[in-house]
Amino acid sequence: MMRMRQRGALLLEAILALGVAASLVGLSAAFIAQEKEKQEEIMIASEQGVILAAARNFVQQNYNAIRLDLFKEAETGGSAILAYPMQKLADEGYLPASFSGDGVLGHMYGQQYALIARAVDRADTGTPQVTLSHGDLDPMSTGGIDGVLVDSDPANGEMEIEALLVTYGGDPVRLGDGGDIIGRLDSTFGGYVSEAGTARGPYANFVMDITSFAALAEYPDPGHFAGLVSLSSFGVLGSDAASDGVPDPLRRCDGVNIASQEYADCLASNEIYADIVLNHHDTNGDGIADRFPALRGVTMLDCADSGNTGVQNEFLIDCATTRMTGNLAVAGPDADIGALGIRADRVTFGGDDVLVRQTVGAADENIVQPDRVVIDQVNGGQDLSETIVDTRVVRAGQTVAKPICPATTIDGVTPMEPRIYPSPAAYSDPRGRAIVGVRAFAEDVDATNWRVRLMVFVGQDFCTNDVSSPLSTSIGYHVNGAPDVAGTCTGFDGAGVQNTGDLADGSADVYELDSSFGAVVVQTRCY
Repeated sequence: MMRMRQRGALLLEAILALGVAASLVGLSAAFIAQEKEKQEEIMIASEQGVILAAARNFVQQNYNAIRLDLFKEAETGGSAILAYPMQKLADEGYLPASFSGDGVLGHMYGQQYALIARAVDRADTGTPQVTLSHGDLDPMSTGGIDGVLVDSDPANGEMEIEALLVTYGGDPVRLGDGGDIIGRLDSTFGGYVSEAGTARGPYANFVMDITSFAALAEYPDPGHFAGLVSLSSFGVLGSDAASDGVPDPLRRCDGVNIASQEYADCLASNEIYADIVLNHHDTNGDGIADRFPALRGVTMLDCADSGNTGVQNEFLIDCATTRMTGNLAVAGPDADIGALGIRADRVTFGGDDVLVRQTVGAADENIVQPDRVVIDQVNGGQDLSETIVDTRVVRAGQTVAKPICPATTIDGVTPMEPRIYPSPAAYSDPRGRAIVGVRAFAEDVDATNWRVRLMVFVGQDFCTNDVSSPLSTSIGYHVNGAPDVAGTCTGFDGAGVQNTGDLADGSADVYELDSSFGAVVVQTRCY
């Protein structure tokens, strides 16, 4: 009897042990399943975080290029909306090649990633904003985006990009799993489509109507993901934080292949590869720009020395008014301002030399040689080319060079010609007779010279010559080096015949002085 009781106790203990063991096996299996699900969620979230960061970088660094892509899409399809596959991001270096295929989410659920984008107008206050059409982007049919939509002035509207990182196709992810995945994403911009047309962020931190993308084949149905990349009025979300995977918040390295060594060198240096655009803005919201940025403390602006495309040696200042203060030191030999040209050895205007530095003899001289100079406020417009060119005292009988007149006209019709104005300066009668009159004049010798002549009048009945008689080329008071007989004047008539004797006609007599007894003040000019 005792032995039977002992056997019953042993059987009961065995049953209890098997029950406990079975419970432990069940708990272990559940724990293992939960841990496996957790690891899958972590892997999907990690993968999605990398792709979301890559999508932000892609949009940020290609914002203008994407706007052009959207415009081209609107030209062919009518609406500015498109989708980029992950292969596009991988080809341009924003994603490792291993992320361009199925990935974790693809292997587990068969879903694929895509970056979808559309163009909206920042001035559109609707929710959601309307997708811009080709007519909206190019209302004047110019073949390009209307300038007001890309002038960085939101007051007149601005074409901006709304972009989402979505998944599509495959099997849907259960609501509970989808919520856990975006919760593990460690980003406020990850989203999950819990119901048709609506994306929600982790713990419902955002709710967004995504029906504007419904025309795309990559449109996410419920059970898929939709993370925020870029929104109108906010730009690329999270792009200014290093924790969001944006290594270049100031966009210094825009345009450089993100997978190249040059990009890494750019991030490690203080160089800037992109254009810097400083925009004015309205600080008090009255619709008038009142803040204008400036560069201060700059000690040098230097053009690029060289590059793969050649040498850049032109620095452009494109302003309505350029004002410089302080001393301007120009190291280069040349400068052009409108029609004014400044060179190392001359100043030109309209292509003509105005001031020239020339070597004359052993010395350098500054030579002014304009065609014509007019002083507007003098005499109603004084033409300096019409003023006196030269003033000098010359001996009677000497030649004077004619001035070279500018190629211009006085009244627009009459050409300028050389003129001479002789006046008696000094004279005397070799016989000491009283001189009752004097006359200076000039005659043409050839195309480049005049000869100056000086006539004097003495008392009556002293000379045979008169002013009406042509004078010979042998002018002068003396004949053959010997003086004339006292009381008479000797000269030659137009035929070369010597005239002698007194002429008692009661009038003053005239004869020509030579260089020994007369001098003339000569002024020359162009007129």
